[in-house]
Amino acid sequence: TATVDTNNGEENEECLFQALAKLYKMVPEVKEDDAVKMDNKGDVPSVPSSSGRFGDVKKEGDDKNNNNNKEDINSSETKDDAVQDNEKDGSSPPKLVRKEAGVGNLRVLKHKSFGDNSNEEKNQQNQSSGRVVQRQKGSNSLILNVRLIPKQCKVLRPGEKFVQLNAPSKDGTLESFLFRVKATEDADKLAKHLENMLESENES
Repeated sequence: TATVDTNNGEENEECLFQALAKLYKMVPEVKEDDAVKMDNKGDVPSVPSSSGRFGDVKKEGDDKNNNNNKEDINSSETKDDAVQDNEKDGSSPPKLVRKEAGVGNLRVLKHKSFGDNSNEEKNQQNQSSGRVVQRQKGSNSLILNVRLIPKQCKVLRPGEKFVQLNAPSKDGTLESFLFRVKATEDADKLAKHLENMLESENES
């Protein structure tokens, strides 16, 4: 068990795991050419039609058939556009990309129990007695402070030296944090401690 820093408000917590890690925040990928494509969609130049030169020769019935065909084509194009829009607005999540947020000591902390007062303190901390804290190397500024809330947090292993934590933010939206440690052993221990914390919280 690692020591805690009493100068950073961790005096009532126990450090279960600590390791130097690089922090990435997973953010939705923004394609710059998407807006350009949408702007250029209506700029396709129209091609002059030669049907006017032969309009007097065509029969009235042919004109009606052509108009009906045009209406069918336009309606089908409208339906296709609607389907494409629905697919774009569907439930499929956007692709997430890494955005580096800092490097420093990553710490898994567990709140100490103090008899009957522990339940009240636990309720004040979003039904969680554990959290993940990370401070920037050198400046010691706080770059991550996430509560480990059961049934809302999820631990993933996207790589041998990577551990991903999905957790709700203060406003309730789900955020994804990616940690890269030096060794696979550190990643194994980090994932295990996070999972154990969530399981123990869920059982309590």
